[in-house]
Amino acid sequence: MANTPPIQYQITGFKELDLALEKFPKKLRTKMAKESLKKAAEPLLGAMKATVPVDSGQLKGKLTIKNMRVSKEKWKAGITGAAVTVKGKKLRYAYQVETGTSRSAPRPFARVAARMARGAVIGRFKREIAIAVNSAASSVRPAGTK
Repeated sequence: MANTPPIQYQITGFKELDLALEKFPKKLRTKMAKESLKKAAEPLLGAMKATVPVDSGQLKGKLTIKNMRVSKEKWKAGITGAAVTVKGKKLRYAYQVETGTSRSAPRPFARVAARMARGAVIGRFKREIAIAVNSAASSVRPAGTK
């Protein structure tokens, strides 16, 4: 399973966002980023549920969004994320459906969904983080002020 790299979207060029986020306490920044990333992953979850092959429906029902755990070094560098993953013991099965086995042909759905949802995911993240920053700016005193 390690041969297939994870599907990732990398968003760069957010210097203004970085400056805006630095004005808030670290816990609030973390909360805003995590919530925005989870909401941004919703279009990908929807695309995956729409494209996953359905035999019994169990795999489709096990797709979910979760925040990714990252090392302290990555977090300090501003690297974090959310993932659409499979709950429980269906992860191996999802991989086998996606890539195929010696007994079954591949039925890719995750990579197809990732291509379909890319623009929606990035657009949703931009909207959600802007909403979070604006909401926090109106209700929380920025760090470093009295």
